[in-house]
Amino acid sequence: MAITKKMKMEYFRVVCRKKNSKKDELDILFDLTKWIEKIDKIELSSRIIKYKNDKTRLDKLKYDEKNKYWHLNFVKLRETNIPNMAKTNSEAEPILLDDDEYIGEDVNALYDDDLNVLVVQRNKYSLNFDAIEYYINEIWKSDENLEIFLRPILPQDIFDSIRNKGTYRKVNVKFDSVRYSHFDGKESSIMKKIFNAVGKYRCMGAEIVITMGYNKNDYLDNATVTETIDDIRNNKSIISKAEISYKDEIDNKTEILDLFADKRHDFIMLTIEKRESILAGYVFSKMVEKYNEGRDSLKETLGD
Repeated sequence: MAITKKMKMEYFRVVCRKKNSKKDELDILFDLTKWIEKIDKIELSSRIIKYKNDKTRLDKLKYDEKNKYWHLNFVKLRETNIPNMAKTNSEAEPILLDDDEYIGEDVNALYDDDLNVLVVQRNKYSLNFDAIEYYINEIWKSDENLEIFLRPILPQDIFDSIRNKGTYRKVNVKFDSVRYSHFDGKESSIMKKIFNAVGKYRCMGAEIVITMGYNKNDYLDNATVTETIDDIRNNKSIISKAEISYKDEIDNKTEILDLFADKRHDFIMLTIEKRESILAGYVFSKMVEKYNEGRDSLKETLGD
C-alpha cells in the first residue's frame, strides 16, 4: 500500500569570505561547481568526514542536463543507536553491522549554479544544513583560504510582517564575524553603534538581548525596534540570530518571531510504498518541479 509523505525543502545562498578578510569586506558569491569538481575526483572512501558523533559523506552527484541543476546526495553514516529488526512472530533482534557498515540516512540537495542557490531537503533524521556547511568546508579548506557559508534565503514578507506588530518586548540579536565585518546602516543607527562598540573587543561573535524583563505592561520603543528590524534585514550576512518578541493582539500573549528560522521554503509530496526506501532520484525530481515553479519569484527576492 502506498503512503504520501510531506517533505520540506529549504533555500540557501552559497557565499564565501576569506579567513583574513578586512573588516569592511562583505560576503561574495561562491560557485559551488568548483567544489563539486574537486570532490568528484575524490574516491568514495576518502570523502568521509567526521561531524560530531557521526560520519558524513557526499554519496552521489549528478548533473541534470535538462534543467541545468546539480543533484547532490549527502549521507550520514550512523554507527550508534542502531535499530532492531522485528518480526510479527518473534522477538526483536539487533541489527549487527560489520566494521565497514553503517546505517545510512541521506538528504538530497539541488544546486542552481546560475543563482548560487542550494536547496536542501529537510529530513528529521539526516544531516542538517550546519553539517552540510561543515562538510563542504572540510573538503575545500586545503585548497584556498576561504570559508564557505550557506546563508538562509528569507521570505520576502517576514520583515514587513514584524514591522507592523508595534508592541515589542524583547530583541535578541547575534553577530558573526565581527572582527572582519562592516555594519551597513546610518551613523545614527543604535544597532550600528552597538556593533561598532562590540568590535572594539576584536571579538568574532557577540549576542545582545534587549528586554522589558518582568515589566508586563510596558514595551520597547516602537521606532527604535522598527529601525533595528530594517538594520537586520540589511545585514543578514553578519547576523546569525534575530528574534523579536511581541504582544499578540488577539490572545494578548507574548509571541517570538525568529526572523532567520523562517527560511524560504517549499513542501513536496512524495508517494512511497511501505517497506521501501525513498529513492534519491525520485526526491530530486520532485524538488526540481517545485523549484522551477518558484524560480522567477526567487530571482526577484535575490535581486538577480
